[in-house]
Amino acid sequence: VSLDIQNVMALTASSLGLFVAGNDPLLRRYSLDDFTLAATREKDEQDDFYFEIALTSDNTMVFALAFDHPGDGHIVCLNSTTLAVRFRFGRGGDNLAICGDELFVTARGKLEVFSFSGEHRREITGGFWSPSGVMHFDGRLFLWESGDEDEAPEEDYAKLGKRI
Repeated sequence: VSLDIQNVMALTASSLGLFVAGNDPLLRRYSLDDFTLAATREKDEQDDFYFEIALTSDNTMVFALAFDHPGDGHIVCLNSTTLAVRFRFGRGGDNLAICGDELFVTARGKLEVFSFSGEHRREITGGFWSPSGVMHFDGRLFLWESGDEDEAPEEDYAKLGKRI
């Protein structure tokens, strides 16, 4: 069985199905058995498009980085079964990952950490200069950067590819 999907910005999957983020509709969930559409989150006045998504390990919530019409970003927490919006928070970012019971978001030269209720817990800086992506695997976070390496401070450039 194959699936022809349009307007894809991000994908993730779990036992609940294949989640597809985009701009119209914002988010779709397909059954893994036969790829039928199980749920859809349509565009509204607060969200223009979703471009990154992550699921909690218990499959109850999906978090999305969203942009609205003025170009300002924020984070959206949705019910992973119905795709109904639970709440919005934060100022958005470039990428996100879930590790344990925390949401990590790369934004504005740092890594911001939130609880699943949207509470800002802390920010992580240093050891990097322009994080653009983060992913979780096996209890570890992996961070990658974008930008010109000539812009990096010498002490940070020396850490490239190293564990921080």
